[in-house]
Amino acid sequence: FRQFVLDAERLEMDANGRILIPKRYLQMVGIDSDVRFLGVDDTIEIWAKEKLEKPLIPPEEFSTKIQEMMN
Repeated sequence: FRQFVLDAERLEMDANGRILIPKRYLQMVGIDSDVRFLGVDDTIEIWAKEKLEKPLIPPEEFSTKIQEMMN
């Protein structure tokens, strides 16, 4: 965990409410064009558009996992 947060820094919004994400962070996670913001609890995740549009797991496997959780 410490290694993960070692490079963390607080980002401030500009006068127009925008946040400039440093290029090194974008490069670390492979974002080079459009992004999508995803709100999860009290966290905002930033995803590369093309990665978020692809399912993380196949739909059949997702359905099976949900059924297992509901039983």
